[in-house]
Amino acid sequence: MPRYLITYLDPADEQITADTIEPSDGQYIAYRGDKPTAWIPTANVRSIVLQNDQETPA
Repeated sequence: MPRYLITYLDPADEQITADTIEPSDGQYIAYRGDKPTAWIPTANVRSIVLQNDQETPA
């Protein structure tokens, strides 16, 4: 499942595992299997970056 790195305006960041993250009425909503799992106010977000979830070959 895709992971997203969310960087906030303060020095904090976090990773969220979700199928998608979509903007909606002043917030971002993270979905897993068509169910919302996180609500993130857009005013606090500096960036949302999809992390590469592929393993490197041996």
